[in-house]
Amino acid sequence: MAGLESAMELAATARARGLDPRTGIEIPVASDLADRVEALLGYTGIAARIRRLEQEMSREEAALRIGDDFVARKFGETTSEEILDHAIRAAMALLTEGVVAAPTEGIAKVSLGKNDDGTDYLKVYYAGPIRAPAGRLRRSRCLWPTTSVRRSGSDDTSLVLKRLNAISKRFDSTTTS
Repeated sequence: MAGLESAMELAATARARGLDPRTGIEIPVASDLADRVEALLGYTGIAARIRRLEQEMSREEAALRIGDDFVARKFGETTSEEILDHAIRAAMALLTEGVVAAPTEGIAKVSLGKNDDGTDYLKVYYAGPIRAPAGRLRRSRCLWPTTSVRRSGSDDTSLVLKRLNAISKRFDSTTTS
């Protein structure tokens, strides 16, 4: 830990010179994956819940289960869009171990749209292709939103699934050679 403290002091001194666009250190220090996810996303209280879930189940199951907590509004979310956005980003951050930009920069926006019959559908705007080793994240990016929509009580998950599959195919075709 002494090495980390020394590196942080050195970085703070260098940044204080004002030669970089920002004078503060942007990378938050985290003691474990749960802290890293909470620091990355800024959802207060999620770290303790992730630690409990990972003691009981696999990381993949925990990524889905954390969505239930967002639906139950355990972290202060107030709107359906905020619940879905946070559930999707938290699952993505957990499975990517908080070391890639996908949860924060890979998803540009999450919102709800209205079908002609008045039911809701989920819109996930990806900023670009989501890449991951062995396609793990690629396969899961349709599962989290769909699971979150179902658990939040949205009206029409079949349309959500069709849209996400279409998006997935489009991005898969641009990322494979």
